[in-house]
Amino acid sequence: MRRSKLIDFENPFNIRAYNDQLLQLERAFLNPLGQGGDYTDFKHIVFAPAKGNQYAATGFPSVSDAVATGNSREIDSQVAIATYFVRGALSTLKEFDNFFS
Repeated sequence: MRRSKLIDFENPFNIRAYNDQLLQLERAFLNPLGQGGDYTDFKHIVFAPAKGNQYAATGFPSVSDAVATGNSREIDSQVAIATYFVRGALSTLKEFDNFFS
């Protein structure tokens, strides 16, 4: 939010760069393999229907589904996958004009 308030809205290049960065942030949360199993159509890591309730989107559905099963190996796996995508999304938020930060 701080960076969005500092944008020079008269400069179309700054607006485009910020918009591209937000687009990449959203794309960083898409898992090309989907949620696994029969849920390969649901690609978003953060918001997607859980297996238990397909009518409402939940936060980190693959993690919550793994917790519901109680399988610790599956929980660890899903948390690792979610962590990977969150870290990837974080890397898109770096300031584009400051490569060494």
